[in-house]
Amino acid sequence: MRYWLYILIFTLMATVSFVYAQTNVTATVDTVNRTTSMSNGILSITINNKGQVNALIYKGKDLVNASKGGRFYLSYNDQNGYHELSPDKVHIQKQTDNYAEVVYTKSNGNLILSQGFIMLKNVSGLYGYVIVKGTVTPVNLQEMRIVYRVDPNSFDYSYVTNRR
Repeated sequence: MRYWLYILIFTLMATVSFVYAQTNVTATVDTVNRTTSMSNGILSITINNKGQVNALIYKGKDLVNASKGGRFYLSYNDQNGYHELSPDKVHIQKQTDNYAEVVYTKSNGNLILSQGFIMLKNVSGLYGYVIVKGTVTPVNLQEMRIVYRVDPNSFDYSYVTNRR
């Protein structure tokens, strides 16, 4: 009996792994509304028109929970105060069955900012990066942050430090 139970468990695990392995990475961008959805069968995300991840679904649970204030976002302070990304365009940088990369860009103002999101096949994670370019106008960049605010009901312990 125990032998057959082990075979059943192994078969179920192999089937689940096979299903995940067969799911290609997808990215869909609405360039008019500047919204994005990405999925690899393990993880699904939505990105709003501000370039903020406002849903990250893993095993059927939203780990961000925007209704509780969760979001992933880019912000910075300069001589004019606090700013968030405020992108004016979004595009798919690269998409294959194994890889999807979406970039949100703010191309006006004193700084040109691009924030990219990368999703890989068979990986239960999301990669992100920021590219900052200056313009001819000087800027006093005091601080830049990539913030991951997650659902406080799921992640009830955190630590933040502020050293300026």
